[in-house]
Amino acid sequence: MFRFLFVASLFSSFVFAGLPAGRPLPDVQVLQPTGKPIDLKQFRGKPLLIAIVSTTCDDCKEMMALLKKVHQENSASGLQTIAVVVEPASKFTTSAFAGEQKPGFPVGYLELEAYQKLVALPAGKGANVPILLFVDGKGM
Repeated sequence: MFRFLFVASLFSSFVFAGLPAGRPLPDVQVLQPTGKPIDLKQFRGKPLLIAIVSTTCDDCKEMMALLKKVHQENSASGLQTIAVVVEPASKFTTSAFAGEQKPGFPVGYLELEAYQKLVALPAGKGANVPILLFVDGKGM
C-alpha cells in the first residue's frame, strides 16, 4: 500500500508540475559541492530518478526521506537516484543539505539556466519544488 501511495504521489507531482513527458534528457551537468560535475548521460542504460529540491523546503526534506528508502530498496536492481538543489545560493547550501539528509545517493546543484533546460521551463520562469523526473534507460 505504501508503494502505491508513494508512486501515486510521485505521478501527481509530475502531472501538476506541467512538465512535458517523453522528451530526451537534456545535456546538463549537475555540480557537486566539491566542484566536480556529474554528467547525467553517464546513467544511460539505467532508470534514473532525479529529484529537484530546495534546502529550505519542508516537503523536499520529506521527499528526500522517501527517496532514501526507494533508493535503498531499488538500487540493486539498477535504479539510479540523484538529488539536485535549485535555489539562489545552492552552491553554498548543497553540502550542508546533503550532510543533513545523508541520502546514500549523489546530491548536487544546478545554476538557473541549466535547471530551466533540465525541466524545460522558459527563461525567467520557475516551478515549485520538489519536482521528480523519471528517465528511462534510453534517456527519455
